[in-house]
Amino acid sequence: GKVTQAAVDAGKQEAGRSLVFSGNGRGEAAISGAPVDLSRQTTGKMTLGVTYRLDGPVAGPVWLAMGSSLADEHAIDISGALTAPVGEWATVKITLDCFVAAGVDVSKVAVPFSLSSEQRLSISYSGIRLASDEGDATCPAK
Repeated sequence: GKVTQAAVDAGKQEAGRSLVFSGNGRGEAAISGAPVDLSRQTTGKMTLGVTYRLDGPVAGPVWLAMGSSLADEHAIDISGALTAPVGEWATVKITLDCFVAAGVDVSKVAVPFSLSSEQRLSISYSGIRLASDEGDATCPAK
């Protein structure tokens, strides 16, 4: 009840997902799987790129995390990096070395994406991927 997900159109019918955080305590949406080693990608200055659309204003911290398990996530507040106007698609790129600085062991990442908020938040995403830093990546303060 703290976060709901629904399909949304994103260039194609139902190509994205909408996440609505209720604001009634910490809600989390995560992707997890078998651990992968991202050490090489980290030294190659890669980023975690998320194509997103704000469906309402950001009301507080928005935590993007990565880790070796759901119990071992290391989060970064990306609320200041979510600068797209409400209703417009954009991509935010967070450098992998930013996650290393936050404490992530990139040699065994089983949770490559976790988004959480304690405040009301309505956000959609259509893509989550490793991407090159073409001078457009950021590392928000922890």
